[in-house]
Amino acid sequence: MSMISILIPAHKTQEYIEECLDSIQSQEYLKGNKYEIILGVDNCEDTLNVVKNIKGKINNLKVVYMKQNYGLFITLNTLTSLAKYDNIIKFDSDDIMLPTLIQDVMSVDADLVRLKFQLYYGKNKPIRPFHSPANGVYLVKKHVYDVFGGYQPWKCGADTEFLYRFHQYGKFKEVLLNKELFLYRQHNNSLSKTIPFTGNSLRFKYHAMYRGKIYTEFKIMPETGEYEIIE
Repeated sequence: MSMISILIPAHKTQEYIEECLDSIQSQEYLKGNKYEIILGVDNCEDTLNVVKNIKGKINNLKVVYMKQNYGLFITLNTLTSLAKYDNIIKFDSDDIMLPTLIQDVMSVDADLVRLKFQLYYGKNKPIRPFHSPANGVYLVKKHVYDVFGGYQPWKCGADTEFLYRFHQYGKFKEVLLNKELFLYRQHNNSLSKTIPFTGNSLRFKYHAMYRGKIYTEFKIMPETGEYEIIE
């Protein structure tokens, strides 16, 4: 029997969170396996109110409410510290799992499993393939976090920096699945749109901090935040 922790940070995704959770709940692989869904609402009451209304229909859901708006990566560090299982799937609260995502990533023997996606612009609009792997959605073993500590407490770009450390470390096995396994929702409030990769943006400045860097220390002390569990 497999054991899986699915971590979902959420902020201002009240319009999309139900569709995201429904897509996870409908994963056939989860039937007969042990799993938990840990949803971290990053101090957003609008999102929390929607989650409170729907959480009764989502099995094995733990809702964590961050007491401040800490940002994506401090929230992720907090959720990782709460995860019970070695298999961790990091997913975004505005995206949609396609039916075999969990089955496909769990079929691979690796410390990190990356995957591809399709660009999703909404119902009744064309879905477009994207040919590079996702930087923000993947399966990673918790023992990898034991080596690396977690994510930098940045506003953006820390998932890419985490992968940069992973690749330089070179002692863990990575597998890239050549399958488009989730719908990456395109909307104006997404982090990639609000902090774009341009020459004077915060994302560009973070990128410059690690691009070309040769690491001598791979582990950071992960910053976590204060939270409460919503019953």
